[in-house]
Parts: sequence; C-alpha cells; structure tokens
Amino acid sequence: MRSALLLLALVACGGSNSGGPIPDSGPCVADPTPPGGSCPSVCTSCDGGVCRIECAAGACADKTLACPENFACEIVCDGLDACDTSTVECPAKYACNVTCTSLDSCGDLQLKCGKGSCGMTCNGPTESCVGSLIDCGTGGDCKATCSGTSGPTLDCAGACGCTPC
Repeated sequence: MRSALLLLALVACGGSNSGGPIPDSGPCVADPTPPGGSCPSVCTSCDGGVCRIECAAGACADKTLACPENFACEIVCDGLDACDTSTVECPAKYACNVTCTSLDSCGDLQLKCGKGSCGMTCNGPTESCVGSLIDCGTGGDCKATCSGTSGPTLDCAGACGCTPC
C-alpha cells in the first residue's frame, strides 16, 4: 500500500523524482552496443556506432533533431542559440547525450530519451541550459551534469536512475 501511495504521489507531481529510481523501474544496466552502419546524413561524423551531430551558433535552433535508430547519439551545441528551443529525439534503445558549451546554447531544449542512458552536460557560461527539460526514458539512467551554470529540469518517470545537477 505504501509503495502505491508513493507512486501515486509521484504521478500527481508530474513523475519527477530527484532522488533515485521510480519504484519497480529495476536496476540500471549497461547500454547495449549499437550496430551502427553507414553514417547517416544527419550525423556530422560517426565512430563505433555513435552518431555525432555538431551544431554551431543558431544552426540547430527551433528544429527537431532525430537520432538514427541503429546508433547511439551525441549532440554538441556550441555557440549562442545553437540548439535553442529545439527537440532532440533519442534512439529507442541506445545512449544519448547533449553537450551545451555556450551562453543559451541549449535554452528551452527538450531532450526526449529512449531506454538507453541519457543526459545533458551544461558546461558553458551561466544559462547554457536555462529552461531545458530532460524527459527521461523508461528504464534508462538519466542525468544532468552542470559546471558553473543552472541545469535542466528532469522528468524521471520510469528511469532507473535520476541525477539532477
């Protein structure tokens, strides 16, 4: 009964959980190795099954960046408004990370995670990730890492781990 009340309270609060896994989400496990393949055109480069998407100032603003399914995904937003008000759709099964290195490079960005580990690194000047949101996937380890800046909001519903800045 107590677990059901805790789960009900978490759902009523939007599913956020800043302390750890949601009850019954299971332990975090290592990400599966993506098969990769021929590097898709959405990727700036590919290495070992990881698609790297590089966004310079304003280049990916107001867009939806869809990571290819057979790859883990690494998005680098470097420059003013590089990924501002964008949506990143992570692959269903593989790791996905966004790095924000400049003032407002990831402002209001929404990161939609799959089942793999998922995170956002905010290491630019203050406000590199202001207003951003990580929508954690079911079963994946979800985290934000911040250095000298405010971090994203995390919606941890179903994540095996949840680490805010």
